[in-house]
Amino acid sequence: MRLYLLLACAASFAATLSAQTSPPALGTIPPETVIATVNGKDVTAGDVIKMLENQPPVFAESFRADPKGTIQRFFVMRELAEDGEKKKLAEREPLKSQLAAARAYAIAMDVVNSERNGFQVSNEAMEQYYKQNQARYSQAKVKVIAIRFLPETKGTSADAVKDAAKIALLKSQYPNLRSLNEATKIARGDFEKLVAQYSDDQDTKPMGGDFGWVKGTSAYPEAFKKAALAIDKPGDLSEPTPVEFMVYVMRLEEKKVQPLDEVREPIIQELRNVHFLSWFNSLINKYELTIKDVDFFARPGAVTPPKPQAPTKP
Repeated sequence: MRLYLLLACAASFAATLSAQTSPPALGTIPPETVIATVNGKDVTAGDVIKMLENQPPVFAESFRADPKGTIQRFFVMRELAEDGEKKKLAEREPLKSQLAAARAYAIAMDVVNSERNGFQVSNEAMEQYYKQNQARYSQAKVKVIAIRFLPETKGTSADAVKDAAKIALLKSQYPNLRSLNEATKIARGDFEKLVAQYSDDQDTKPMGGDFGWVKGTSAYPEAFKKAALAIDKPGDLSEPTPVEFMVYVMRLEEKKVQPLDEVREPIIQELRNVHFLSWFNSLINKYELTIKDVDFFARPGAVTPPKPQAPTKP
């Protein structure tokens, strides 16, 4: 049933994945490996790694979809750029100003990345944050009753049609499905007996419903984690919690806080984000505009850059 919950959590994400097989990670190929020849010269895996490191993100996306064509276009663009340098096109307007703007943007983005990722979090700050946010790092050991139920469908939307198809499949596989209300009433009874008699979780049923530990970072649906972590004392039960076509009732067996060493990295990232937002917002506030011409900002489309002129000869 852990697998069922993980699949339920990942379903929407999996639907967006491409069916194409990704190329092998270049990190597994020795850098000196010759992967192709271009215009009579060898191209190594190390050369391609440098391309991926130094080009915009769109280059990597193109490489995943069409590695051969992307490498080919890289060499074409490089030759064109070298030809332009010989002709000193970079010294002509508007290209000169455009290159200066692109350079300034690249430098600014590097400063942003450095401020976001390079901020050093002290042990003292980490420990203080950990102490102040103990609830976030709680983990609960629970037993579960999981009862499969038959959901209701309404409407004729695309989602409703998909749900109806799922329900038809469920009916064919589980002819004795209950309604959500019936499943909820059953799950509120004697816990130990119900696990043995009614639980549809074939993973935990032989173990008396033992599900194990649930953490805030566990890859289970949010509703399931929230219900498990909300139980206060060992022996208490959660509210019935529907997840996909199962309704869960959990009994808390043990509750504790994750050790600092287990959550050190998430805390560092959280404190870095706090620092970065404070730093960036101070910059935004520094350059807050005082509007003088309301009409100008009401019609931004009225301001358009002039059409580029033909380059002037040096």
